[in-house]
Amino acid sequence: MAYKGQLEAKRELVKEAIEKYTNLQDIEIRLTIGKAEELLPKWVKNGFQIELLIVDPPRTGLDPKLLKMIIQVKPKRFIYVSYNPSTLGKDLSILLKEGYKVKYIQPVDIPADDTCG
Repeated sequence: MAYKGQLEAKRELVKEAIEKYTNLQDIEIRLTIGKAEELLPKWVKNGFQIELLIVDPPRTGLDPKLLKMIIQVKPKRFIYVSYNPSTLGKDLSILLKEGYKVKYIQPVDIPADDTCG
């Protein structure tokens, strides 16, 4: 079995993720509970190569430590899910200065009473 991914998740999402990914036969998924800004440096130190990084930060945007680590790690592909256009803009301006390019932005209308982030 090839190890191709690692997933950082909140505790309440782990059970759901296990149910979704148990049928994958060619991919070993490791579920890790914690904060990405604390876990990513450990993964990198252990030699983990990041092909694709997906972040879904709170409405306040990426944690500055995580943003700095993303810039250092330079994942080949990077997906940023945002619930706040102004913090997306703030984080994107930093990432663009570091050489990232935006390929696609898909706006979605999130209801004001949504509990995300």
